[in-house]
Amino acid sequence: MRSIPLVWDLIKQFKCQCKLMGWWASPYEDVIYAGGEYHNFFCTRRVYPKTFKIISLSHVYPVRENDIFYRLVNVSYTAWIFQERPTEDMFMMVTSDHDMRRHIAIYDLSGAYSERPTCIKMNETKSIVFQEFEKFLKNEYNIDLINKIPLPKRAPQNREVIFI
Repeated sequence: MRSIPLVWDLIKQFKCQCKLMGWWASPYEDVIYAGGEYHNFFCTRRVYPKTFKIISLSHVYPVRENDIFYRLVNVSYTAWIFQERPTEDMFMMVTSDHDMRRHIAIYDLSGAYSERPTCIKMNETKSIVFQEFEKFLKNEYNIDLINKIPLPKRAPQNREVIFI
């Protein structure tokens, strides 16, 4: 198994693979255009839950055209790639919001940096780019991704006391 590079370099390698597949990859940001949709990657060690929520709910993202000009694109899917274990709050935010679950993926790669080949993902999106990213992690770095299934919410128990 090859040593896994830092998340920024990992995405840079993946973007090269995307170009070979005929997809457009921004030379400046971690944005891929494939299947008529924009797929965005945020690579980080850690992020505050409030910042995570604000960025995750925004579907408009500036993409640099050149050294001067930007254009706003409507991002269909966003993947958060964590080098350090994210807080449970982030997983809960995504699982509790149906719209977020369709548009946001979380990849906790912290296990790969501590010599474990198994990492956690939460991806219920239909993103072809994220599916390819998962194959890339498996094929290039032998990283197994375990889907973190949201725990079902327990219905409140109605305990009535009947007096006779």
